[in-house]
Amino acid sequence: SASTDLVAGDANGKRDVFVRDLVGGTTVIVSRATGSGGALGNGDSVYPSIAGDGTKVAFSSSATNLDADATGGVNVFVRDLSGSTTALASRKDGVGGAQANASNLFQPAAISGDGSAVAFVAGGTGIAPGPTPTWFSVYVRDLGTGATRMASRPDGTGTSVVPDGLSQAPSLSGDGDLAVFDSLAGNLGTDADPAFRGIYLRDLANDATKSLVRPGPDDEAFAIWPSFRPRIRAAPLSSCQRPTWTPST
Repeated sequence: SASTDLVAGDANGKRDVFVRDLVGGTTVIVSRATGSGGALGNGDSVYPSIAGDGTKVAFSSSATNLDADATGGVNVFVRDLSGSTTALASRKDGVGGAQANASNLFQPAAISGDGSAVAFVAGGTGIAPGPTPTWFSVYVRDLGTGATRMASRPDGTGTSVVPDGLSQAPSLSGDGDLAVFDSLAGNLGTDADPAFRGIYLRDLANDATKSLVRPGPDDEAFAIWPSFRPRIRAAPLSSCQRPTWTPST
C-alpha cells in the first residue's frame, strides 16, 4: 500500500508491504531492513506472499537498503517477523549466493507454506546449475540449504535443457517441492504450443514437469496478469496419503 497512515512513522514515500494480525489487531511494515526498527525500503515493495503460520513474508522490491547484497533492479526478499530479519531471497545457487540478475519489472514471488522455499522470476546467467536460458524463468530457492534450481524446465531433463519461452507467476506447495507457473515455452510438454500460455507443474524432488491446462490464446502474451496466476492448494487427505495438489486460477 502507498498509504502513510497504516503505521506510525511511515514517511518513506514508497509503496510498502504490511501484515495485519487479525487476532491481535496490530499492523506492521514488512518491507524494512533487519531489526524491529530497521530502515524502511527506499524503493517500492509489492506482491507479498505469506507462509502458512504468518511469520515469513516474501515480497518484490526495488529497494537497495533492505540487504547489502541487493544492489539494484527488482529483487525478492523474505521478512521473518518472528526474528525481525530481512534477507535477499532471489540469489544465485549456493549459500550466500550473489544477487540473481535482477529484473526491471515487478514480478510476483511465492513462499512455500512452511516458509522453507521461495519461487521467483529472473533472467541472466549463473542463477542455477546448467545452461542459461534466454528467457526470464522461474527459480526456486531453498532458504535452508541455499540451493537455487530452475523450475521452468522440460520434463526429466535435469540441467541439460532450458525453456524456449518466458515463464512467470509461480506458486509453491506447502513443502516447496512442487511449483506451478505459467509459460509461453514450447518445449515444456508434448502439448506445449508457444502461441498459447500454458500452466505447468514441476515436481522438483522427482525432476518431472507436467502440462496442466492451456487457457487459450493471449494477444498480450508478455503482459503480467496476476488474476490468472496459477495456485497450488492442498486437497483433504488422510494421514497416510501423499498430498495431492490442484491448480486454481
